[in-house]
Amino acid sequence: MKYRYKYHRGKIVFARRYGRLAEYLEDIPKKFDHKIFENAHHCSQLKLCKNSGLQHQQFKPLNMQMLHAVSMAQTNHQRHQTVEDYLLFCGRNTVAVEVPVYYVDKHIGPVAGHIDILQINYGKVVILDYKPNAARENPEKVITQLSLYAIALAVRCGLKLNMIRCGYFDEQDSFWFTPRKVPTRLLANRKQMEKR
Repeated sequence: MKYRYKYHRGKIVFARRYGRLAEYLEDIPKKFDHKIFENAHHCSQLKLCKNSGLQHQQFKPLNMQMLHAVSMAQTNHQRHQTVEDYLLFCGRNTVAVEVPVYYVDKHIGPVAGHIDILQINYGKVVILDYKPNAARENPEKVITQLSLYAIALAVRCGLKLNMIRCGYFDEQDSFWFTPRKVPTRLLANRKQMEKR
């Protein structure tokens, strides 16, 4: 998959209150070293977190926006980018899409990924992931993925995790949670499994 980072210059002002977030987003095209992804663990491939505190909602405004956005995609393959572009250019809260993030965990090494949709909403930095058939996703895998995105963004931008909210969604369902640090013992167990 080709990742196309974009940010909205007009809405970047909303990110200026959140650590170094605005500076980070503006610097990605000039300074981000994408070679990091060659040797890093990809957030979407790990399953480390337990399903706790996940809130389920249906047919909320975000889902209604997705019905409209997805209808504009000519093929299923185009849905993801159409959803991201729609929220970036038509939604008032989305400041960037396909945001590359990474950090180095002392137990498993480099961890990296791309945040589908980054919003500023109700005083929080919101990490969103569009998942067709969201209700059928493995919650522990998606919670791990988005929690690692949150940790990486917090490290890069000097944010506290309680300033971040995570969610994944489709045209009908959305699932929300507040990220927590991935338990050290789970990270250590992952490292031991990889050595075998």
